[in-house]
Amino acid sequence: MTEFSLITEIQVSNPNREREHEFIRSSIDQAMLAEDLGFDNYWAVEHHTLQGYSISTAPESLLAYIAAKTSRIRIGHGVVCLPIKINHPVRVAERTAMLDVLANGRLNVGFGRSSSPIEKDVFDVSEEESKSQLPEAMRAIVEMWTQDEAEYQSDDFRIVKRPYRPRPVQEPHPPLFLACTRDESLQLAGKWGCGVMSNGIDGPNQVRRKRELYDAAVAARQPGDAIAKQPNSHFAATVFTTVLEDRDEARRIGLRGQRYFMEAAAHFFGGGPTPNPELYKDEDSIPALIAATANKDLIEAVGLANLANIDPDDLNPLDRSNAAYGNANDTIAFVEHMFDAGADEILFVVQIGGVPLEVVMETITNIGKKVIPHFRKPSPTVIPMSGVQA
Repeated sequence: MTEFSLITEIQVSNPNREREHEFIRSSIDQAMLAEDLGFDNYWAVEHHTLQGYSISTAPESLLAYIAAKTSRIRIGHGVVCLPIKINHPVRVAERTAMLDVLANGRLNVGFGRSSSPIEKDVFDVSEEESKSQLPEAMRAIVEMWTQDEAEYQSDDFRIVKRPYRPRPVQEPHPPLFLACTRDESLQLAGKWGCGVMSNGIDGPNQVRRKRELYDAAVAARQPGDAIAKQPNSHFAATVFTTVLEDRDEARRIGLRGQRYFMEAAAHFFGGGPTPNPELYKDEDSIPALIAATANKDLIEAVGLANLANIDPDDLNPLDRSNAAYGNANDTIAFVEHMFDAGADEILFVVQIGGVPLEVVMETITNIGKKVIPHFRKPSPTVIPMSGVQA
């Protein structure tokens, strides 16, 4: 089953109080529109103090509001940061179970380490703590979701034997996902019985390679390896997207947004300079915009080294980028490559950089009315996660 989703950072370039409020409220409108148009999932990230990159600081509140405004579309944490100083396992278990009840069993839960050094500094989390606490916290959360009384002991925290409530609607628990930016994470996701949330910006060939690595880890999983009580093998990949009738305008707007996104990521995750969208807000040359997003230093700062070795066959033939900018037919063609490479779900990244909110809404509309129907008949129902294994 192929799935189509939105994932949001709530990224505000040139932020101020009013624009932050506007973009947060727009994310609600985007989710409601996505439900109406047959999208399967709406995911929200979690970041802290990364002004200019993401203000999705309380996704549990955002997703609860969206759950109340919708009835069919699944909602997802993409992902919960699990160092215990950021999110204690007890609070995660309680909040997510409550959210699954409020959403009537429509919740997906992704987990991750928190990769930004800035965020680690804010919460006084070491690199080793973020790595070691992830599986321990995940195991504790699953226990609290599924046991009458749960207890857990690790080197960093203790869960005393108590009934942790409420229990989630989905049995035994919501589907688990892992943020996978490295090969090691793909292997751990397969071992732990988690679906994958992968960066698809390095193209279909890399998605195919990642899928093969992940599937091998799933096949090699031994009894006792899985953290999930009900493992799943669902592979989701991001695709940067702007879809308009005017393909060249979509390419210009999308590429400017992608340049900002990459520069902001390079700044917060790789120590690069502060992004300045004023430098290229009026840039109309598509080759110049592509060259900027393909800059080797920028790619390395973002941590996407594989982009430097992209196979030309991976690139969108219209704009020579690795994204779905253009009209609906261009997007369909690129998404087909991603599905052929092994993606089960496309995580459309639409609201980035300086992309105007009206273009975001038009893109969502065009995907819902023209792209999704190409792949299936538009008959939205409550859709379970694919890839679930007994």
